[in-house]
Order: sequence, then structure tokens, then C-alpha cells
Amino acid sequence: MVCKDQVAEILQSQEFFITFCEDGVNKVRISTTQVGFNYIDVIQLDVGSHDDEYGMCISTTVYFNKDEFDKAFSMMCDIIKNSNIEVCGKTREEVEIASLGLLEVSHYTYLDAVINLFWVKVFGKTTSEMFCGGIVSAHGDKCYDYKRSMPKRGIPFNRSALLFLLTYTKEMDREKHFSEEWVVENYDKYLPFIEQAEKEYLEKLTKKA
Repeated sequence: MVCKDQVAEILQSQEFFITFCEDGVNKVRISTTQVGFNYIDVIQLDVGSHDDEYGMCISTTVYFNKDEFDKAFSMMCDIIKNSNIEVCGKTREEVEIASLGLLEVSHYTYLDAVINLFWVKVFGKTTSEMFCGGIVSAHGDKCYDYKRSMPKRGIPFNRSALLFLLTYTKEMDREKHFSEEWVVENYDKYLPFIEQAEKEYLEKLTKKA
């Protein structure tokens, strides 16, 4: 029998707790860790199988916000009772967004969260459907040029990064070296789409939680 108070005490000491499922093969591990560039304290749940040579072979990892210990513990107990149960929780990115909000996470995390929702509102298609599914990895590093300048112009950096990626599409109506001015001039035009995309993402995240 797993003792909830004991697990909570162990987690507070920054150690981890391991238990086996009933068949003695599947394993679940609960631990504390930190995610994101802000080092947010979260609860991590690893689910996998036991290997005599390599120890735990992890197949699924989910995360819970620090104040969701009861939910994480309940999920762990359900897995112990039934190793075939669907493992529910957040991804690293989702738990970071749930803690900080969309505008405070890294722009890569933000873009991965909302870009397809935004793209559908602008083009009626996702990035993949427009053959630009790798646009974030290909051009996301160029957004760093806006990190200081855009907030000074009243535009949150993460939102400016989203608009900057539009300059690689037909929405851009001038030469590429005018990208920054285009982003500033078109911010109000696209803001309703941005806000809708952010709202939809957060609603999905809330339902998932």
C-alpha cells in the first residue's frame, strides 16, 4: 500500500519514490524536477517497464504543477492498480505555460503552442498543410533580434515572433529587410487572430488539466 503522506514527504526532500505495478514488471516513478528557463518546480511521473540489466525503461512521462500533488498521486495509484490505464498529465511545455502564462514562456514554447491555431485563422490551414511545418525550427532563432525592440514598441516578444514568421509567407507585402516595420504596422490587424489562438490553446489546456 502506497502511503500518500510518505510520498509527499519524500518529494519535499527533492528525492524520488519508486513503486512497482501489481505484475512486478511495469514501474511508475514520481519525482520533483524543474522545467523551462525559469526553472519551475513541477512533479514528474514516469511510467515504463523494469529491466534487470538497465533498470527502468521509460515509455511515458507526464508532468503536474507543484500544487497538483493530489492529482499526480491519484494518477500514480491508478497506474499501480491497472498498468494498462491511459496515463494523463501535461507535457513539459504545457506545465510551463500553466505556471507562467503564454507570454512569459520561451518564444519556442509559445510558437509550438499557438502557431497552428493562428495559421488556421489566417490561412485556413495548418503549417504542415501549407508545407511549412518546419518554420519554427528553421527561423525561430531569428526572432531573438526582436526580444528587446518589440516590448519597447508595445508588442509582447512572443507575439512579435509569431508575426515575424508570417513574413516568410505571402502575407508579407514588401522586401524582407522591412520585416520589423511590417510586424509593428500589422500587429493590430492580426491581434484578434492571435488572441483567439491563445484563448483556444488555454481552453484546451484547462480541459486537459
